[in-house]
Parts: sequence; structure tokens; C-alpha cells
Amino acid sequence: MVENRPVSVEVTTNDLNEMVTQARTFAQWAPNIVIKIPIVNEYGVPCLGVIRTLEGEGIRVNTTVIMAFGQVALAAKAGATYASIFAGRVADEGHDAPALIKASVDWLERWHYKTRVIVGSIRGVIDIQAAALAGAHIITIPPQFMAKMADHKFSRATVHDFVADAQKVMAQKDRVRV
Repeated sequence: MVENRPVSVEVTTNDLNEMVTQARTFAQWAPNIVIKIPIVNEYGVPCLGVIRTLEGEGIRVNTTVIMAFGQVALAAKAGATYASIFAGRVADEGHDAPALIKASVDWLERWHYKTRVIVGSIRGVIDIQAAALAGAHIITIPPQFMAKMADHKFSRATVHDFVADAQKVMAQKDRVRV
């Protein structure tokens, strides 16, 4: 496992009691395991009791598939360690994901909830910037965007200029024999 970093493991059932059973098993794998529990199961049944039970037992919960502010508030009130907003899916529905992220973070901090906002379902580098500027505590960044974030044509051009200038200085130094 990844040492000293939370690793989320997701339950694989719609049955609330089975979610608790699976979570207890997964949590024994390593001390950094965080259990992903959906805010609702696929039938629309809220999983708030599962979240409350697990957090009450000291098992950290990452409440997933969050698409609206009310879901963040309910996850926090249930005691979730994390609330995962699926920003790309929120935007797919025509809603303002950065506004949702900002409102959620502001509300959690205003009322001193421990819950931290994770932003996932990233579709592009601009989504990462928007989530960061909106105050997301954690952003799950797909690997293909890491190189794109680091690269910039002017950064490359500037490095090229530095290397060329250094080569000129070194050539002059050799001629002068300093």
C-alpha cells in the first residue's frame, strides 16, 4: 500500500448491512485505508447510517458520487472524513462545479466540520485549476494531465534560452581561460 497516504477502497454492494461488513474487512488491510461509501445506493437509498456507523467505529469514510451541495452537507453531518464531488459529472449536467466546490468548502469550514472535499471526475487541466481555485482540499488528477500541467511552451523556450546563453558563456570562458 501507499505509505502515509490515504488509500480509498470502495464497497461493491447496494445492501447497507453488507456495506458495513465489507468496510470492516477492507479497513483491516492497512491503517491508511479509507472506505468509499456512496451517498446513496443505486436504488436511491441514502447510505448515511453506514457512514455514521463506520466513522463511529473509527473507520474513515470517503463519501462518493456527490453531485449537489445538500449531499455534501449530509455526508458531513453523518461524520464523513471526505466528501468526493464528481466535478466532471456535475458539469455534464450543466451545473457549475467550481461554485459547488467553493460553497461546500466554505460551508464546511464555517461550521467547523472535519469533512474535506475531494474533487474527482476531472476531464481536463482547466478542471484542476478551477477545483484548486475553488478551494478543494484534494484533487484526484488523472496521470495524463500531470505532464500537461507541468508543460508550457514559454517554459520550454526559456529553458532553451538559458541553455544557449550558458553555452555562449562557457565558450567565452574557454577562450579567455579564466
